[in-house]
Amino acid sequence: MPMNINTGVRAARKTLITVAEWTVPPTDVFILQTVAPDDWASKYNTYYTKVGGAYEKVSGGSAPEWTPNTYYTKTEVTTHREILGARTEDSSIEFNPDVETSQDILGKVYTDVNKTEPQQDFDPFYILGGSALAEYLSDAALENRLDAYSGAFTLYIIEAYKGNTGNGFKCVKHVNCSIIPTSLGGDAYVSMPIEVHFSNDITVGTVDSLNSNFVFTPAG
Repeated sequence: MPMNINTGVRAARKTLITVAEWTVPPTDVFILQTVAPDDWASKYNTYYTKVGGAYEKVSGGSAPEWTPNTYYTKTEVTTHREILGARTEDSSIEFNPDVETSQDILGKVYTDVNKTEPQQDFDPFYILGGSALAEYLSDAALENRLDAYSGAFTLYIIEAYKGNTGNGFKCVKHVNCSIIPTSLGGDAYVSMPIEVHFSNDITVGTVDSLNSNFVFTPAG
């Protein structure tokens, strides 16, 4: 897949994107509706209104008059995704190669790479409002639930400098990865540095967008 940057132009760091994906027990998510749905008249009682801090199903013998920004749909979310790097000033993927060198009787040096163990550190990784990953990892770490982050993640490395919206952007997907919190605390703000360990269980493909709601398509 060709690069989408001009010859000699440097790829901006923000175009190398790491996305974490994980599964949790089902969580109810309520989405505010701005436009009347097609099934409002017949299935109005499957929608919700918000009363105080609680959501209540619409009741009554017939559909009430539609009012925008009043009614909610409920869906269950089990899979979360989050783009990594908010408030982190510098982060790189370290490949950590296991390199072995040898020299033959002619004086030639040979290099063998036995394996790589890719890792990316995010320090600081702040506890930020709206970060589902920060909430998930901080709870898991404090409760010592190692299984919550050991091999529990799928990681996507998106090369946004390769491809375009029409044809997709190059992406490498790793499954059964680990994201490990290394500490929790700080001075003025709570930070939780994390280590991201890639599995090398790889599928190459593309994503159709550069937000966390992308669709991943394996290469043909």
